[in-house]
Amino acid sequence: MPLIRGDIFITLGLIAQLENEAQLAYILAHEMSHVEEGHSLDLFLESKKINKESNRKKVLEGSVFDKGLLSKCAYSKELETEADSKGFDLFIQTAYDPKTLLGVFDVLKYSYLPFDEVAFDAEIFQTEFYRFPDNYHIHKTNAIKGVDEYADDSKSTHPSIGSRRSALKARLAKMDFAGKSEHLLDVGRFEHIRTLARFEAPILYLQNDLLAEAIYSSYLLLQKHPENKYLQKCITKALYLNAKYQLSPDYTFKYDYEDIEGELSALYHLLSYVDKKGATVLALRYSFGVLEKFPNDKEIEYIVHDLFTELAKKHKDSSIFYDDAEKTDPPTSQIDTSENLLVVSKYEKIKQEKGGDGVGGYEYWRYAFVDYLQNEKFKEGYEAGLAELKRQEDIRDYNKSREGYRALKKERKLEERKGHALGIDKVVLVNPTYLQLDVRKNKEGVRYIKTEIGQENLHQIMEEMADRSNLGIEIMDVTDLKKSDVDKFNEIRFLNDWFNDQVRRYDLSLTQGLNQAEVDKIADKYGTDYFLWT
Repeated sequence: MPLIRGDIFITLGLIAQLENEAQLAYILAHEMSHVEEGHSLDLFLESKKINKESNRKKVLEGSVFDKGLLSKCAYSKELETEADSKGFDLFIQTAYDPKTLLGVFDVLKYSYLPFDEVAFDAEIFQTEFYRFPDNYHIHKTNAIKGVDEYADDSKSTHPSIGSRRSALKARLAKMDFAGKSEHLLDVGRFEHIRTLARFEAPILYLQNDLLAEAIYSSYLLLQKHPENKYLQKCITKALYLNAKYQLSPDYTFKYDYEDIEGELSALYHLLSYVDKKGATVLALRYSFGVLEKFPNDKEIEYIVHDLFTELAKKHKDSSIFYDDAEKTDPPTSQIDTSENLLVVSKYEKIKQEKGGDGVGGYEYWRYAFVDYLQNEKFKEGYEAGLAELKRQEDIRDYNKSREGYRALKKERKLEERKGHALGIDKVVLVNPTYLQLDVRKNKEGVRYIKTEIGQENLHQIMEEMADRSNLGIEIMDVTDLKKSDVDKFNEIRFLNDWFNDQVRRYDLSLTQGLNQAEVDKIADKYGTDYFLWT
């Protein structure tokens, strides 16, 4: 057996979709076969050989078509087929029931869907007074089609789902299933692990800007865990991000519900109709309600404060919102179709149909805070939003003024002449990376030995520089971790996720990262708010 560590990784998304322990065992058997047969090394060496040969042929033949890609995919499919076969041989030596294995290919066929299919009820957002117009709701969700099982797999690293399913069916037809079981351990243990994986889904969706998916997966889990704080916070963060994206002139954030299958399409349809004004109101309405349940949560506090500030930019006076359900606008989702509308222009009618700002139209969002406008905390929040808006405007006006320009120019000259001291006591370096490359012709790229030596030297130089500067320093590096350093590995993961949040969304003026509470704990543990990425 080749000298390979044999680490096997299974994605949270896959675990979240599986039906039972036997399916997980089969997937592990498949991956173990890859390790035992040394497939990773084989594929690496074969790919190098194919690259060299295909590049030579492209030069000689003047071809722009990459035949090497097809060769690599074909070879990879051979290895996958072998792992399917040997993995099954390993699996049938256990007491697990093979009948359930065909369900693994259903998991693959529908893996792009959420981990469950439950009708989405918009009541999670609505109140007695605050109701979305009828046309915001889809009356029939889009049909589920699934991946084409026999789609062309010539450019895929895996054989088609259909061919793999057929091969497994042929082997199952010859088997006796007596005495086999879907679960050998306590069934509750598998379901607990699967639930943990499902709970990770909302935050992963948020990190990838799949906001409707984050809301829907949280909604699914709330059916069994209705008071769960984390799930309500995930929905809060998704609605908050949606509002910030809608408000930003630099982003075009769309919900193309026509392309979404299953129950998720209802939520896509709803969000596609909610404009930027409605998105801000919806986010504030929901997040303020969550803050009432969890009044000491700093993450929600910051989000609510920022949403009040965004609302203040549009409405300096909360009287724009109705404090009484008995107003002139039609109740719930009804739209006035009386003869009076005959004098309204086509464009106003369109706005009415969209629940927007048409003359006499149904502005449903005005009813959002009927039950909050006399709430002292809500009134304080609105005033704080106005004060923050005033502060931001004062800073902007000062920076534009002659006095502000002169002060900034003076500060920059001083920095150029004397430098800029950080004025801090300690900094944590996260994964300081040194990489040496050689990109000359016929060179392989990364120079691994020199990179490893350089990495050690980089650590030493940083420590020496910190000592000379009287700066406390701590280095968090995954290459230095031991098996027992699980907590530090997770800390690095949270920090890197936070950093990615800041880089990807730097111009949205967000209050925090998506996992700010975890990052704050890490900052407290290391005794500093300053973390450095090289």
